Amino acid sequence: MSKDSFWEKLTNKEVNYEVFGLRNTTFTNYNVMAKLLDYIFSKHMKSLCPIGLGDDNWNIIDNCTKWKDEIFFPALDKFIY
Repeated sequence: MSKDSFWEKLTNKEVNYEVFGLRNTTFTNYNVMAKLLDYIFSKHMKSLCPIGLGDDNWNIIDNCTKWKDEIFFPALDKFIY
């Protein structure tokens, strides 16, 4: 599959996506890549729920678990059922 056909398949409003970024808040560009991916994807696809941004300066597991349990899984349940 060529890269063009890959992006053509991805850039479809019928495709759903989600982004969770992990970066340290002490860095200047906190989660800039996750935010950029979310922005680009949002122009072509449908997000299941708000972006998750974790801080690896804190407890990585707690960041992801809280977002997953409180935001992602409830959104996924609505999507599936």
